[in-house]
Amino acid sequence: MAKEEIIVVFGVDIKKLEAGLNTAGSKIKKFGDNVTNVGKKLSVRLTAPITLAGGMALKTAAKFEKLRTTLNVLTGSAEAGGKAFERLVQFSAKTPFQLDELVKANNTMMGFGLSADQAYGSLQQLGDIAAVAGGDLQRIAVAFGQSAAEGRVMTRDILQFINNGVPMYDLLADVTGKSASEVRNLATEGKITFDVLQAAFKKATSEGGKFEGGMAQLSQTISGIASTVKDNLNIAFAELGNEIFKALDIKTLAQDFI
Repeated sequence: MAKEEIIVVFGVDIKKLEAGLNTAGSKIKKFGDNVTNVGKKLSVRLTAPITLAGGMALKTAAKFEKLRTTLNVLTGSAEAGGKAFERLVQFSAKTPFQLDELVKANNTMMGFGLSADQAYGSLQQLGDIAAVAGGDLQRIAVAFGQSAAEGRVMTRDILQFINNGVPMYDLLADVTGKSASEVRNLATEGKITFDVLQAAFKKATSEGGKFEGGMAQLSQTISGIASTVKDNLNIAFAELGNEIFKALDIKTLAQDFI
């Protein structure tokens, strides 16, 4: 056996394996020719780098499956959960946030009572705000979810927004036409409804708003580009992992890869 190769005997139908990898290649534009060539040339001998890539692909696919499962539970069905998950996958591929960050924030809002569609719509606004403010998306989602659950914005929620770089008093003052001090008093009395908070965020992230296009702006930075590339690679690996899973006797090989 040559030093530069590691021989792995699979005990499966090689044609089936090749077909699986070729299918993955057709699905993953980012991998394109590279994956297709691997599928065509693959035999019972796999070099160490390819074996490593297979392990990474399976791990990523498993991670995606776990995230999808949480949405299945929250939405009440595999069909609804799958739809919500795929929507978040596509969203993550175009934003500076990682998929697990988005799923966590989305699930937090759903846990506070928002529907999958409401959470997703709100996530786009919260993402723009977090991107510009530099705050923690999850903590902003918690404050937003708490307000949704209570139907009003309490002082503690406003302070949590402020601690994450969101000038909440100014945003609420802007949408209500009141002064910041008046907003403080209303919040203390519990008189700012969740609808007002939603209106404030909608205005702040719409055309001309303070946080308009926040995620798009952050996506053009070095860190944003790196995050987007990482997400797209993870999506590609997950697709490849699913195809490998279908093609191999994964129960036998799981311990070798994971």
